[in-house]
Amino acid sequence: MKPLINKFRSEHIAIAEQGMDGASQTTAGGNASVGTLEHEKAKSYENYLQLNKVLDGVRRLSVVNGDPAHDEHLFIVIHQAFELWFKQMLFDMESVIEIFDSSPAREEKQMLIITQRLERVVLIWKLLIDQFFILETMPPLNFLEFRHHLGSASGFQSLQFRLLENKFGIREEDRIKYDTKPYYDKLDLESSRIAVRKSAMEKTLFSVVQTWLEGMDEIDSEFWQRYVKAVENSTDKASFQCVVDKSMYESKIDILKLRKNITFKFKASNLYTI
Repeated sequence: MKPLINKFRSEHIAIAEQGMDGASQTTAGGNASVGTLEHEKAKSYENYLQLNKVLDGVRRLSVVNGDPAHDEHLFIVIHQAFELWFKQMLFDMESVIEIFDSSPAREEKQMLIITQRLERVVLIWKLLIDQFFILETMPPLNFLEFRHHLGSASGFQSLQFRLLENKFGIREEDRIKYDTKPYYDKLDLESSRIAVRKSAMEKTLFSVVQTWLEGMDEIDSEFWQRYVKAVENSTDKASFQCVVDKSMYESKIDILKLRKNITFKFKASNLYTI
């Protein structure tokens, strides 16, 4: 009996050792199993940042079409930088919405994370605005040198910017139609149009913050008194009131729409008198 048991044990030990050797070989080859996973490390600065993919994305159509325009390079880099920052903003916004929508969102630690990430989003917005000063170093005539190569391409077709708008909470009814069509119809890919329509139905920063505020009484019965006091002491009282009073928000939107309509009609009438 003992010889059989010893044979059984030796066979299992041999199988186990083969398995370990196989796992080690797999790890060395780059396809590690979970038990012996070896973390991937960057080979270099260029490899880590995938610079070959990022930098190769600057493709001047003016050069492709045999009519090189120097400032097209700046134009492309500026817009690609916009899109990269949009990607970061979406990443932070989605995480903030997820935290707000979870039960631990009311913990002080979570609020610190939310504040840090939203402050970063605000700083990125400021940075993006400053990028226009760099774009303004390109004279209008230099832009006309390559404008005809762009065809129907337009910043209006930025998928990530539309996703950001929806994440912030812009409502469909507040948008102005473009050529009597929904804004997402101008996006080039059907997958992009689907993504935007899907995002319009998801929770937004505005909605999760509003829900979070509605439950504050359960934790802090004096929260609303302090909030109203902060509104009264705010230099931008009108903006705060629009958040507190929904009817005032609705009326302000109507006023803005009316102003836009009047301005448009005024400009249109002047076109024929110049």
